[in-house]
Amino acid sequence: TYDGKGDAGRQEEARRTSLEAAERLIEQIASGQIVKPDFWFSYHVYYKSPDWIGPAVAERLSIPYLIAEGSHAPKRQNGPWAMAHDATTRALKSASMLLAMTQFDRFCLEWIDASRVRDLRPFIDTSPFASVERTVSEDVRLLAVGMMRNERKKESYRLLADALRAANKVRHTLTIAGDGKFRGEVEGYFAGLSNIRFLGAVTRDRLPALMADADIFTWPGVGEAYGLAYLEAQAAGLPVVALRERGVVDVTVDTETA
Repeated sequence: TYDGKGDAGRQEEARRTSLEAAERLIEQIASGQIVKPDFWFSYHVYYKSPDWIGPAVAERLSIPYLIAEGSHAPKRQNGPWAMAHDATTRALKSASMLLAMTQFDRFCLEWIDASRVRDLRPFIDTSPFASVERTVSEDVRLLAVGMMRNERKKESYRLLADALRAANKVRHTLTIAGDGKFRGEVEGYFAGLSNIRFLGAVTRDRLPALMADADIFTWPGVGEAYGLAYLEAQAAGLPVVALRERGVVDVTVDTETA
């Protein structure tokens, strides 16, 4: 159902095909082709990606309806996403339980019904990061991990470059893992700075070793939903330097790990 452009026609088509899919599913369950589920679980329901199927199926089958990482954005009730926002609001109101990943999401979900909101903090398997032997170096080794896309990611890279210029008296290296269509622009932010290494895109299995060879994880996290890389860095024993905003505060502990 995702609509990233605010296309009312696209939203109407998604609504129609979703309700048709819900009817087919209900018929298959009623006829015994599919076993009746104990509950319906939907992930990341928000104004750009509403859920029309879950509420319809859950109501007809009289089963609980759960949403994880749902988001309620009242400011979208008018404008190009009005239809999708309305569907999202109705889905959130019909849910038996709303699992909030961050304080930021919880705040608006409580407007729906605070009694149905439960915290589900982001988590990872820490073992690949905790089991790697750390290395030492005379220089302060910084590590940043982030895709080179959209305004928020680019802004994080720009802030990081500015911070390094302000810390030019500290002997440091910076390793950057990440790639994307804005790589040229991102590299330009670091022009004139020495000891910067761009690795491009790296596979997930390389991250533990990269973190073992670093001293500080530096990623500003502008507008970050929460950022699993922060959890990975902390599991590897790295202190985190980031902005105290949005979901960053849900995956770090100020003055203890960040």
